[in-house]
Amino acid sequence: MPDTLTGQVRRVVFRREETGYLVASLDPAGGRAPVTIVGKMPGIAPGETLVCTGRWENDPRHGRQFYVETFRQTKPAGVETIRRYLGSGLIKGIGKVTADALVKAFGEKTLDVIEHQPQRLREAPGIGRVKSAMIIEAWRAGRDQRELALLLEQAGAPLSLAPRIQKVFGDRAAEQVRADPYRLVAEVRGVGFLTADRLARAFGFAADDPSRLRAGLLHVLEEAIADGHTAALVTELVARAAALLEAPTELLDAQVEQLVRGGHVRRDELDGAEVVSPTGLWLCEAKLAASILATRQAPSRFRAINGDKALVWVQDRLKLRLTERQGEAVLATVREPVVVITGGPGTGKTTIVRAVCEIGEAMKRRVLLCAPTGRAAKRLAEVSGREAKTVHRLLEVNPARGFDRTAENPLEGDLVLCDEASMLDAPLAMHLAEAVPPGGHLVLVGDVDQLPSVGPGNVLGDLIASGRAHTVRLDKIFRQAGSSRIVPNAHRIREGQLPEISATKDSDFFFLPEEDPVKLRELVVDLVARRLPQAYGLDPREDIMVLAPMHKGESGVARLNEALRDKLNPTGRTLRIGEREYREGDRVMQTANDYDRDIYNGDLGRVQRVSGDGKGIIVDFDGRLVEARGAELDDLVMAYAVSIHKSQGSEYPCVVVPLHSQHYILLARNLLYTAVTRGKRLVVLCGSPRALRRAVTHNPAQTRRTLLGKRLREEKPGRLI
Repeated sequence: MPDTLTGQVRRVVFRREETGYLVASLDPAGGRAPVTIVGKMPGIAPGETLVCTGRWENDPRHGRQFYVETFRQTKPAGVETIRRYLGSGLIKGIGKVTADALVKAFGEKTLDVIEHQPQRLREAPGIGRVKSAMIIEAWRAGRDQRELALLLEQAGAPLSLAPRIQKVFGDRAAEQVRADPYRLVAEVRGVGFLTADRLARAFGFAADDPSRLRAGLLHVLEEAIADGHTAALVTELVARAAALLEAPTELLDAQVEQLVRGGHVRRDELDGAEVVSPTGLWLCEAKLAASILATRQAPSRFRAINGDKALVWVQDRLKLRLTERQGEAVLATVREPVVVITGGPGTGKTTIVRAVCEIGEAMKRRVLLCAPTGRAAKRLAEVSGREAKTVHRLLEVNPARGFDRTAENPLEGDLVLCDEASMLDAPLAMHLAEAVPPGGHLVLVGDVDQLPSVGPGNVLGDLIASGRAHTVRLDKIFRQAGSSRIVPNAHRIREGQLPEISATKDSDFFFLPEEDPVKLRELVVDLVARRLPQAYGLDPREDIMVLAPMHKGESGVARLNEALRDKLNPTGRTLRIGEREYREGDRVMQTANDYDRDIYNGDLGRVQRVSGDGKGIIVDFDGRLVEARGAELDDLVMAYAVSIHKSQGSEYPCVVVPLHSQHYILLARNLLYTAVTRGKRLVVLCGSPRALRRAVTHNPAQTRRTLLGKRLREEKPGRLI
């Protein structure tokens, strides 16, 4: 039988907010000497009275302690206990002086007055209208915060979710969660179906509760969206949800209809099959198509020019020679309202961008340059010699309203050129297309053979396939300095051929075999920390990026990051949050867009220092210092190694790419092609020769189920959507 201990919390010795772990000193009932209690007790503060069950143990370092297994809070009893409770600082606006005044006025009924008759608080001396309102608000907020923390703890959900939930639901968060925990899936970022389901089952929700069935369907649909689709086949959706929920398909069919009627999803048809899309994404692709088609039909701001003379002029000005295909691309941008220029590395896309800027400016037209990521925009500015912004900054992102540049307030330019356009997902592309001014031109430059965008959609591919954009494919390779093998090997991989490997030290493309996954990880660490810096003068912390196909496994992103940090940054002040650690000097990556702090998915930074209070970190993002604390830390991950998907739009002096059969399920041609094209000076592949062959020869259909192509072929500009 477990022991029981009742008493009042005297002080908190140690607390870990994200897990609820607490070490506290407790005054037991009956006037006994204080004891130490240890365990998960979320939301507990000094002054609270607890009834705990657990066990007594003798800790070698700290002596006799009570390990709490379960606990419940009770109202403090007795005037002096209530006085200590209120004077502990637990409730904002109540200190020792106010606590004395309240207890003097209401005695043992003080807590009942605050809870049930708060209008009487002003009867106490020194408590006016403002002070009374502050006490009432703090009492209610604190009560809800503690109850929410307990609900999450009881369901085994991470307590780090509590701030996000309260931000959405306010002071009645616990009540809302208890009433319908499945709302969390749709309304709180970071809360998945499994977490909500644990809460619901703990609250007694039935397995066939309609809200559970709808949440399961939405969960499966969100999984499809996470894989890049914007729509899901209804038959597949129902089948997968039935397996997840262990529910009959006929019950789920009815709930699909309820989701449609409730406006959560839109029903559509694609290639003769019924599909559904989240309403926001359905509207997004419809608006994107309508904007592109409207841009195609609007009278152009560009006058007709003599193409031959323009090309001669720009070639003389830039002191270069354009191929026929490059010349076609340059002229298309000022003759056609929507243009796609696609090609692999070294095929002259940068040259075309420079020529487009020169001709556009010579025609007295303003050219706006942008790219999806900060690094890609910085590189675009360097090669063009002109200002380039991220798409978010170009559209003047506003945390409160989204984007300030819209169809109603379009961009002040005549030609909008977006580089690395393969990274554009459907929502971002929609906002960009809507902001193109009437008569303006939209030019998308990118490599359609790379991995598609991390977010949902297949914008570049769908636009090319639809025939609604003038498309120029570049296939002649120019960038091939001396004996460089990076660009030629990238094209060999794209064509399904193994790369040509040279063993000479003056090569810039290597493959080092290693079959054992643990030894492969050790090889990567040795390459980054010792061999490559010694041989090529590279800075291991700045110049080298490790790109892995997947997160799991001995040579996956997670284990590589641990090993690389231990080697490259073994010491320094560290902030620990649950299982995660942030150490001063760590390279980190932002994994979600944060408009308030102006940092975006894929941005790389360096942890400059742990915050003074030890609860956050200061990160240097390209010279701009940004603080991260609380839930914001969930969006920062170590980035000594990153997934190949996360490397899109970036280039590094050197990339090291481990390939192993543990990555087998993800090994594919466009994955390896994307990794290789990230390297500027040096590419080192290492691992299993079999894994390398698999990556080169495996070219699965990368078809994403999207509705943009259909919209582009069928919709008409101005149609109500």
